[in-house]
Amino acid sequence: MIFYFSATGNSLEAARTIASVSHDALVDIGRAVKTSRFTFPVEQGTNLGFVVPTYAWSTPRIVDDFVRNLEFTTPNGNPFVPGYSFVILTCGSFVGNAARFLEKLLRKHQGIRLDSTFSIQNVDSCIFLMGPGSPKRQEKLQRSAHSAARAIGYLVDGKRITRQERRTAIGALMSVFTCHENKAVSTKPFSVDGEACIHCGLCEERCPTNTIHLEEGLPVWERGTCTWCMACVQRCPTAAIQYGASTRRRARYTHPILSASPTFHSDAVKQVDMSIPDPEPIVVERWEEPEVEEADFDPPAPGKIGASPKAEDADEGTGEAVPSLRGKH
Repeated sequence: MIFYFSATGNSLEAARTIASVSHDALVDIGRAVKTSRFTFPVEQGTNLGFVVPTYAWSTPRIVDDFVRNLEFTTPNGNPFVPGYSFVILTCGSFVGNAARFLEKLLRKHQGIRLDSTFSIQNVDSCIFLMGPGSPKRQEKLQRSAHSAARAIGYLVDGKRITRQERRTAIGALMSVFTCHENKAVSTKPFSVDGEACIHCGLCEERCPTNTIHLEEGLPVWERGTCTWCMACVQRCPTAAIQYGASTRRRARYTHPILSASPTFHSDAVKQVDMSIPDPEPIVVERWEEPEVEEADFDPPAPGKIGASPKAEDADEGTGEAVPSLRGKH
């Protein structure tokens, strides 16, 4: 089982690529948190993986909350012990101590130790810090990330125990200030252009933490729940949402997999026919037992059993003996 969180599609693509090799089931952390689903039935010895992005050299706040509330149910009722556990971090450059911090959370709240850690570099989606680069550079990074994910998939399938995340000394140093459970995320810089907004409501629908609600068709961000995923900024169809002043001049970025995935395309989901057809009428055929005429039975007189038929019992035209049991015709 692979739990993944993805706002712009990088981690989604990595999770799907790895699962296609390891044949693990996928669970969307964003959808689970949005719908308050934290309990999952598992078999003892099942693989357990996490594929999540790196935010400020640490894990996203939503992933921390998910790990704290996660509950596994096993057939024997004992604590879940995975056969192989791993973490894969997607990033724009390096991950610092994010993998080690997530391992600390898993040990603390789930009693689970990691066997392996990896990182995959892809297009940087932190739009309030930098832009995604040219389309040519994006395509190059996406191809490289896909190849890296396939290679990791074979390592996961073979249950390889290794540490391959790209930490760097600078990343490890920065993680000292960001790798903690109480991550404060400010929603004050969010704003919306009322003229550009088309009141589609996709920002509210796509927000994994239910931070956004609509007032007169415009998004409003509540305090205390945002995870800084920037899905509302990156995926607004008219680029009407901003985070500070820097995002106004930067191009939006989403991985091409989002356009091909109906799971993340609300318009496609709405087109699916979810109506329940009326049941067909049930035809009941009655089986009636045919009438059977009872045969006349004249029991033989006492002492006559086994005796030869008498002359009076013979058929009148043939002289043959006829038994006393005659059916009606």
